[in-house]
Amino acid sequence: MKLRPSKLIFVAGTDTDVGKTWTICQLASSLIRKGYKVSAKKPVQSFTPSEFDQGVTDAHLLAESTGESIDSICSITRMYGMPLAPPIAALRLGLPSFTVADLVTEIAWDAGVDFGILESAGGICSPIAIDGDVRDLIFLVLPDILVLVVDSCLGAIHRTISALDSLKYAHQDEFSSYRSVIFLNRFKESLDLHRENLEWLTRNLELPVFTDTVQLESFLCGESDRLGN
Repeated sequence: MKLRPSKLIFVAGTDTDVGKTWTICQLASSLIRKGYKVSAKKPVQSFTPSEFDQGVTDAHLLAESTGESIDSICSITRMYGMPLAPPIAALRLGLPSFTVADLVTEIAWDAGVDFGILESAGGICSPIAIDGDVRDLIFLVLPDILVLVVDSCLGAIHRTISALDSLKYAHQDEFSSYRSVIFLNRFKESLDLHRENLEWLTRNLELPVFTDTVQLESFLCGESDRLGN
C-alpha cells in the first residue's frame, strides 16, 4: 500500500448488502463539503454485468461521491462481472487468482488525503482473495478505525457479536491496534426492536455505537483532531 492517508478508515459489514457503500458515500460527500480531502478505495468487487452497464456498482457509486475516477477506486483488473465472492468469481471467469497481499500492494493513495476510506466486499468472513478473507485484509492494512456496519433489524446483536468475536479470533494480537465502532444502518427510532438493539449493544459493548452518519462523521473528525491529523 503506497503512502497512507492521515486517517485510514476501513468499512466492513457483518453481511453483504448491509449498506457499506451507502454509508461511505454519505460520509465522503459530507466530509468533502467541509473541506477535507477524501479518497475511497474498493480493492476488489464483483457484480452483475447489468450493474456495470447501469453504472451502479460500488465503485461507480463511490466515484460519484468522491469525484474520483472509477478505476482509481477499483482497478479494472479487480472488477469481476459475476455476483460471487471475488476469488470465486475470478475462478469461474477463468481469470488469474490473486492474494490478499496483491490487493494491499495495489492500493495507491494520493498525497495529502485527510480521510482514506477502504470498503471490503461481503461480510467479515467472506473470501476476498484466494488465500484469505476480509479479516486478513483488515490485518494487513491495520486501519486507524474499523467501522462495522450492521443492519438494525432482527439479529443485529448476534451478527455484531459474531463479527467482533471472529475478528478477535483471527488476529487477536492486532485487534487492539485499531479502534472499532459499530454503525447500525437503516435505524428507525420509531421501531422498538431497533431501539432495543441499540440499547443492548450500547450497554454491553465497550465500543461506540452510532445510528446515523452525522454522529459517525462527528466521531471520525473528533478522533482525527485528537490525534493531531
